[in-house]
Amino acid sequence: MYRLATLNDMIDLIAWKRRNEIEVAAPWGLKRYGILFSERCIEEHHPAAVLEIGVGCNSYFHDAIDADADYWTIDKQGFYDAVLFQQGLDSRHRATHVDGLLGSFMPELPDRHFDLSFSISALEHSDPTDAPAICEDLYRVLKPGGLTVHTIDTPLDQPGLRLEPWHAAFVAAGFEWVEEPDLSAGSHVASELAVLVEPLDVHVTYYKGRADFWDTPHLLRNHQATITVVAQRPR
Repeated sequence: MYRLATLNDMIDLIAWKRRNEIEVAAPWGLKRYGILFSERCIEEHHPAAVLEIGVGCNSYFHDAIDADADYWTIDKQGFYDAVLFQQGLDSRHRATHVDGLLGSFMPELPDRHFDLSFSISALEHSDPTDAPAICEDLYRVLKPGGLTVHTIDTPLDQPGLRLEPWHAAFVAAGFEWVEEPDLSAGSHVASELAVLVEPLDVHVTYYKGRADFWDTPHLLRNHQATITVVAQRPR
């Protein structure tokens, strides 16, 4: 699978979550979609060893991953507030954390170790020219047959920024698609489904964080969508 997420994808995930009588109260944003999609993949596959990429300060998956699973995280400390980052590390007390970035081929991450790796709205922060090294590193750390699952945010007015480079990088690294990829932007061509985009309140909240927002309001120039990636290292 390699395609833009649609509103129907989000509806499907909300329905899946509600089967366990759990409400999803947060806005239907791209991060919420990525969290739910990754959580469902974890629940379906029950991986024995999991790598969360670009974990930041969150601890959501500490409880979502099976208690007996070998849970690892990777991220670079310098990108975050030091206190919040440490709090995240403390809350993920059973996880093995590697301080660094994927694509560096760090020896701390063992070869052929993980059944599943995933990231949520993280890979887009890398330079597209780093995509080949990141995907090669992902391939290295996965077991044969292991899955890699990601959501990669991309501006709809410039889909080439993310769609083509990452697709090519996954293929060049040796990954196989679980479903046929779709590199089209805008509506999903086959079914004309509406693409899931970041809600306006998320946009405004982000820009409102700038001290001069209300003095010199920033126009929202495009909509952010997200690419859903599910690929497998061949067995």
